[in-house]
Amino acid sequence: MRRALCMFLSFLVFFSIIGFKLDKCSAEAEEEILFITLDDAIERALEHNFDIKLADLNVDRAREVMKYAWEAHNRQLAKTYLPVPQLYVSVPPDKDAFPLMMKSNRNWHIQRKQFEIKKDALVLKVKRNYYDILTKQQELLVMESALKEAEYRYNAVKARRDAGMATDVQLMSAKSALEKAKAEVEQKRAELENSKKRFCELIGLPIEANVVLVDHLSLQEIEIPSLRTAVTFATSPEHNPYLWILKERYELQRYIWTYTQPDEAGKIDREKLYLKYKKERLNIEEKMRSTYNNLMALEEAYKSAKETLLTAKRAVEVAEIMRENGMATEGEVLKRKVEMQKALAALLKTASAYEIAKEKFLKPWLLAEMEQKSEADQKVPAKTRRNELSW
Repeated sequence: MRRALCMFLSFLVFFSIIGFKLDKCSAEAEEEILFITLDDAIERALEHNFDIKLADLNVDRAREVMKYAWEAHNRQLAKTYLPVPQLYVSVPPDKDAFPLMMKSNRNWHIQRKQFEIKKDALVLKVKRNYYDILTKQQELLVMESALKEAEYRYNAVKARRDAGMATDVQLMSAKSALEKAKAEVEQKRAELENSKKRFCELIGLPIEANVVLVDHLSLQEIEIPSLRTAVTFATSPEHNPYLWILKERYELQRYIWTYTQPDEAGKIDREKLYLKYKKERLNIEEKMRSTYNNLMALEEAYKSAKETLLTAKRAVEVAEIMRENGMATEGEVLKRKVEMQKALAALLKTASAYEIAKEKFLKPWLLAEMEQKSEADQKVPAKTRRNELSW
């Protein structure tokens, strides 16, 4: 009996240890940290994004249609010069073979350009989300520093009230400031977590993944020898896929034949497409100049923010020295640290805005892409949106 009891206790201890190790391993797996650089995030997003996959399939489909159109056109040529009966099978009419071939060929190139635009738009979105997380992390540090300062002030007022040197009203005011600081920290922490979830979903990771951003945010000034040259280069259809698409659609219109419309209507449609091309080109020129002015203003703001941060760091060093010599309190040191964290947050926010504006300036077709999306969202009626959601 004693031997059986010992064996039972041994098995109980053994399985308890095994279960503890398994729980520990599962907890470690759940808390696995993923270190993500900006390049890693972009690569993951391009690999897992459904819009990119659909755009790639559109390119493949347009290529297959183009192949079929070329084969039909070649059969038509063979029919013209080699009157063999077998070549008359499934051959389109003479008037449709060449326009179909030209239309499918241009449409394939248009799909390729649209694929490039969607990739650039996704890269910009990843960068914006990446920079947003870095900025929110610094803003959280600001809130946490302010919370420490509020806690110190509350404890100091409470000690003074107990000594009869402060009133209950002052204590209630300090407590209210402390509660407000706590609420701001929790709100900012929730915003940061939501930003991380959106970022993980964007790059194809589970929303509960524990990601750590490796790259730091810093401003890299853009080098533009001549604004006029940059605008001319970016508004050329050969270097701007959005304008290239508009120009190709204008050329494509001559091969689109509808039996229910007269020839004059087709000419008017081509004229409308040409006017749209000219309008969009002028809009891009205007937006590029506006973005350039914004970049110059952000560069000056960044320089000013760096000076402010340097001054704040020196103020913290001076306050710490004065505290060690009994010439300043802990509250004054905490106040200077809050100001330093705020200065760093302003610096990161300016750098983030600059990097996004620089990306738009270098790839101005992104402005047109985002403008088209916003207009499409506004044109969708509310009833349609409700039907789509209910479905």
